Amino acid sequence: AGYDLPENVKVHYISFDELKNKFQSHFNFKISLERPYKLCDYKPTYGEMFSEYLTGYDFWGHCDIDLLWGNIRRFVTDEKLKKYNKLYRNGHCILYKNDPVVNSLYRTLKSGIYPDFKQVFSSDESFGFDEGRELSEIISLSGMNFYVKQDFADIFSGLKFSPVKREDLQVKNLYFEWNNGNLFACCDKNKLDEVLYLHWHGNGKIIFRDKEFLNSSKFLFVPPSLVTCDEKYINPSKWVIPKIWFYVRVCILRNTVISTLKFILPSKVYKYLKRLKSSFSA
Repeated sequence: AGYDLPENVKVHYISFDELKNKFQSHFNFKISLERPYKLCDYKPTYGEMFSEYLTGYDFWGHCDIDLLWGNIRRFVTDEKLKKYNKLYRNGHCILYKNDPVVNSLYRTLKSGIYPDFKQVFSSDESFGFDEGRELSEIISLSGMNFYVKQDFADIFSGLKFSPVKREDLQVKNLYFEWNNGNLFACCDKNKLDEVLYLHWHGNGKIIFRDKEFLNSSKFLFVPPSLVTCDEKYINPSKWVIPKIWFYVRVCILRNTVISTLKFILPSKVYKYLKRLKSSFSA
């Protein structure tokens, strides 16, 4: 309540206890859903679970909240929606065709090498069922059309910055430009590629250099953590100290003091301390 939502956004509020009861009533066996993070395993069920909200829609999906969106329709085109039953494989953004067969795919994996849905939903352990090998096996066995190209970029806000499995973006001084709803990977003021969204990994805190970006038609994200409207920060030397402090803070939060020293000490000294630490742990 109180948010200025677009006309095409509808919000349905439900408590976690109500959600647990809703999921339990959908299955004839005892499920485990004691913490919100376990919902990741239940994401493939949403087509069935929330079917009352999906009437009249061709697709449904789920995404994480730690995303910066670009131009969605530049990637999720009518052509792809007609051709594929499922788009993308990572749990932070997946689209499914709103079809009874597709919505029930998660039920079709037989117990064997991978745990089936009953084993996953009965355990308090997190299996990553929404994006793991189990779901990939289900899709491959179904013979359905599945779009798997990685149109996004992963941001590791921990000890390094690296878009996951995007060799074309493994360049020095990479940054991203959000411009009127379009998102570009850039280097030296040149656009390398357009991306669907950015996804943040790790527990690092984003640094907002200025708040003007909230009302700006253009702003920059400079890895690993800086959001700014000022193009001077494209030059890494302009924010060396904040960047070092960012890494130190992440290491401290993760209780890895030795890892913190990696960014301060010469490599030979760091490797010696790491071996020393290992010898104490043995």
